[in-house]
Amino acid sequence: MQEYVICVALSREGAVLIEKKRPPQQAGMWNFPGGKLETFTMEDGTTKKESVASCARREFLEETGVDIDSWINVGVIMGPTYNVSIMATLDEASSRAETTTDEEIFIQDTYAFNEACDFQDTVQNVRTVFNFVNDVWRNEPDTRIVLSYAS
Repeated sequence: MQEYVICVALSREGAVLIEKKRPPQQAGMWNFPGGKLETFTMEDGTTKKESVASCARREFLEETGVDIDSWINVGVIMGPTYNVSIMATLDEASSRAETTTDEEIFIQDTYAFNEACDFQDTVQNVRTVFNFVNDVWRNEPDTRIVLSYAS
């Protein structure tokens, strides 16, 4: 089972999106920054998989140039051969995101985010993020999205 994260970063400016070039089935589509959890070999020869929070921080920094450490796991996209943890943050620093790879970064100013993101209401924000992720991923075959944030 492959494990990935997507980084849903919201600010008052909007949502950070990336225009994908890879994998081929996502080329030309918008998605969230993110990537595969890495496995590290320790000095004693054992292996350790990075945490989803650490992966979100690393991937977002690599793809946008912005270091954010306040990621919350709000759900998981479960496919037949993969799991994608939905990591979310409400951080004004995300509005400084820039293209740092060959996949272009956009700050998508959306009415839904500006209206729905109450920076004081965590539960409502998680629902907003979840609904947005669900809209982006709804056409993936054999995929189910589960909200992990209670309430």
